[in-house]
Amino acid sequence: MKKKKYFALPDSEISKLFDKFSYPISKSALDETQKRTAISISKILWILFVSSRDSEQNVYECLDQIEGIDHEANLSIGAVYFYKMKKALSRVEIIKLRNHYKNENNLNKIQEWHIE
Repeated sequence: MKKKKYFALPDSEISKLFDKFSYPISKSALDETQKRTAISISKILWILFVSSRDSEQNVYECLDQIEGIDHEANLSIGAVYFYKMKKALSRVEIIKLRNHYKNENNLNKIQEWHIE
């Protein structure tokens, strides 16, 4: 039985792509608290995105579970996700990311991220 080979991206590339992906939300943060919140939300959306589980229903269900964010804000965040964040990455970058995250170990590493 052959072992599955997974494509791995260097951490620096992952970080660059995440920054590009999260920019539409994080750029409007006015202080560190807002920036941390924006990055946390981006991280949730990133997990859905790279694991190909980012259906409209899944995205809004996840956003609805975030404490302190009302329904109107969730609709706005969802719109930014679908119309800006997803489009921030090229097709080639998306394919590379999804191949990278097919390896469950890489997907699990997201939980350990300490993104500033």
